[in-house]
Amino acid sequence: MIKKLLFSGIVDTFVYFLLGWLAYGILFPDSSSGDVSPLKILLGCLFYAFVLAFVFIKYGNIFTFREGFYAGVTLGLLYSLSWYFSMQKTVSSFKNSSKTF
Repeated sequence: MIKKLLFSGIVDTFVYFLLGWLAYGILFPDSSSGDVSPLKILLGCLFYAFVLAFVFIKYGNIFTFREGFYAGVTLGLLYSLSWYFSMQKTVSSFKNSSKTF
């Protein structure tokens, strides 16, 4: 189990980081402020990838690449949508606030 977890976590980190770079660095460069550290982004991708790997290995009955791909797309889409909508409200409320943090 440890071998599978390490392998899938590292591969998932690489894929997740490259997809983020493609989306925010190449396709939509104006949507990010550019003041975020690439190391922090990589660490965020690493932890998220290991959470997904742990969930699929420990609790999922996934045996083929196709099942894993569809489960990953579904879980990633749901997680991304929840993150998007929660951050949209949070960021817009901070922008409208006169307080400085």
